[in-house]
Amino acid sequence: MVRKLLEQRLASLLFPPRCCRCECLLPETDQERPADFCRPCLETLSDQESPSCPKCGARVRGLAGEIDCPLCRHPGLRFTRSVALGNYRGVLKEQVLRMKREGNEILAYQFGRLLGSSLIKSGLTDIDLMTPIPTDWWRRLKTGFHAADVMCDGIRQETGFRKNNRLLRTTRRTLKQGKLTMSQRFANLDGALRVAHGSVKGKTVLVVDDVMTSGATAGQATRTLLAAGAIRVYMAVAARGGRLS
Repeated sequence: MVRKLLEQRLASLLFPPRCCRCECLLPETDQERPADFCRPCLETLSDQESPSCPKCGARVRGLAGEIDCPLCRHPGLRFTRSVALGNYRGVLKEQVLRMKREGNEILAYQFGRLLGSSLIKSGLTDIDLMTPIPTDWWRRLKTGFHAADVMCDGIRQETGFRKNNRLLRTTRRTLKQGKLTMSQRFANLDGALRVAHGSVKGKTVLVVDDVMTSGATAGQATRTLLAAGAIRVYMAVAARGGRLS
């Protein structure tokens, strides 16, 4: 234990932590920092003044409850709850795109740490295992890494939740969701996932993804897990997209 602490101390001296966004040095005195972002950058990631939808995690001005959220009206959204760092706009959108374009594993890991802290604050701790939304081998080859999988590692660092990154697998190639309409997105993913490795019977499963827009991917993952015996499904995403007021 003493040796490990000494190694950590030496590493912090040789490689002091820097903010993932602006790269400023982070003060060692800030022990309550949820991830490697400076406080000013952390505050720009989310609109803290708007209430968060208790179901999908979107921040919507004037939101009175889950029933009023314009993004939760599709019947295919059967997950119980979702946690998002913020809406897919501004600085958060900039950083999510940076993560994906650069294959930035450090940024993905820190997003995961932030999500882990958010899950704890939201009381979503009854999770038996977590899994990333899978991607087909060709997309993984093009991007060089699997962002949702790395985010799971960050969540595990903060929560200790068990990860199974082989739980879900794709059954076929699908079209790119961003080029499709709302109805086409749900049809595109219908039956596109399966439980491949492990059992979810009687378990609460956390599914992790980088962005939730229409909710089609989350909806398909939820249906697949519930059909395999899961009792409930939560979602954790870096950003919540869609038409937000």
